[in-house]
Amino acid sequence: MIAIALLIISAIIGAGFVSGAEILRFFGQSQIPIFLIAPLSGLFLFFVQMMGVYLNEKKFHHRNVIFLPIYFVFYVAMTAALLHLIGFLGTLVALGFCIAIVIFGFDKLMGFNKYLIYLIIAVLLFTVIPNVRFSHPTGDATTIATFASIILFGGLNSILFPIFKRSRERYSLKTTIIACAIASGVLCILVFLMLSSINHDTTNPFPILDLGNNFFVLASIFLAVFSSQFISLFNIDTEIKIQKKYRILVLSLISVFALIFAGFGFTTIVSRVYPIIGIFMIFYLITSCAICLILSRKNRRQSQLKENLL
Repeated sequence: MIAIALLIISAIIGAGFVSGAEILRFFGQSQIPIFLIAPLSGLFLFFVQMMGVYLNEKKFHHRNVIFLPIYFVFYVAMTAALLHLIGFLGTLVALGFCIAIVIFGFDKLMGFNKYLIYLIIAVLLFTVIPNVRFSHPTGDATTIATFASIILFGGLNSILFPIFKRSRERYSLKTTIIACAIASGVLCILVFLMLSSINHDTTNPFPILDLGNNFFVLASIFLAVFSSQFISLFNIDTEIKIQKKYRILVLSLISVFALIFAGFGFTTIVSRVYPIIGIFMIFYLITSCAICLILSRKNRRQSQLKENLL
C-alpha cells in the first residue's frame, strides 16, 4: 500500500512540483485563500485518480497510444529540468541510468523508491516550513479561474494508468484506493506549504531555490526530477511493448529526441504545455467514464433480457 502511494507521489512531484514552478503556474495568482486551494486540489486529485482506477478496472485504456505523446512531454520536461540543473553531460548520464533502470531494475527500485521520496519530502519540509506565511493572496485570478486551475492541475497529474495496472497485478482494489487517498493527502499538504512559503512574484524557473539554494535543496530537486523521469520512460515502455532485442535501441532514440525537444526550456513546457495536457486529460476521463457507464448499463440490460428469456 505505502509502496504504491509513494510511487504515485514520485510520479507527480517531478521538476514542476518540487521546484514550485507548476504550483505557481496553476495557483500563484489566485484570490482564494491557500487553506482552501490546497484541500480542494487534493480532493479533486483523488477524484481523478478514482476515475483512472475505474477505467483501469474496465480495461478501457489498455495500451492506448494517445498517452504516448503525454508521457513523452513529461520525459522532455524532466530532461529540460536536468539540463538546467546539471548541464548537458550530466543529463546524458542521467538518461543512460533511466534506460538501464527501466530495462533491468524497475521492480527492484520500487523498494528503494520509498526512501528516496521520504528524503525529498523531508528536505522540502525543512525548506518551506520556516518560510511559511499566512498572508491573504493578492493575485488577480478570479474564483472561476482558480477552480479551473484546480481541475487542470488534477487532470495533469491523473496520468497514472501504468501504476494502477501494476498495483492491481499485486494488490487488491481496496489497497489501490487507500494508496491513492494517502498520496492525495500528502500532496495536499505539500501544495499548502509550498504556496504559503514561495514568493508568488518570483521570476526564478525553480522558485523554491529562492528559499534555500543549498546542496540539500538542489539534491532533492534532482532526485525528484530523476524519479519522475524514469517513471515517464517506464510509462512509455509499458504502452508500446517493445520487443526485448530492440528495447535499448528504441529507448535510446526516445531519449535523444527528448534531449532535442528539451531545448525549448523547462519554463516554456510548464507554462504552455502542462495546462493543455490538463484540459485533454479531464476531457478524456469524463468521456471515457461516461462511455464505460453506458456500456455497463447496456450489458446489464442484455444480461437481464437473456435471464428473462431463459
